[in-house]
Amino acid sequence: FRSIGPYVKTIGRQRIGAKGAWDVYVNGRTPTLGAGVLVLTKHDDVIWFLDDDYSRVGPAILDLDYRVAEDGAVTFTVRTASGTGWTPAKGARIRVDGVAVGTTGARGTLTITPSGDWDEAIATQKGAIRSQRVIESPVDAD
Repeated sequence: FRSIGPYVKTIGRQRIGAKGAWDVYVNGRTPTLGAGVLVLTKHDDVIWFLDDDYSRVGPAILDLDYRVAEDGAVTFTVRTASGTGWTPAKGARIRVDGVAVGTTGARGTLTITPSGDWDEAIATQKGAIRSQRVIESPVDAD
């Protein structure tokens, strides 16, 4: 693995075990480069997690997306990525600007009507690695 950079063995005081590995996700995705050679930007969302046994299927990773309707309603869609592919994340909790706004249904979606502008959202679910942070980018109408 020399071509992807040095191997991370310790973060803080947490060391990997014999079958462990530190994994990194940038903006909800596994980078194709090692952490030692990644080039990050100011708003990148970086998640490190310790996989204590890479021979087992690891924890699922949440992927969060959103769509804004003409009436201002926001539909969040959460999917779970694991070794078997993508599936809707039923029961994922959505937080908008740090406030819990609801839980996704069977299709992995939640629709809300925000009372005003919002800046960011994130999804969490027990046993899964949290989603990337999504940033609401309002379109300026000039």
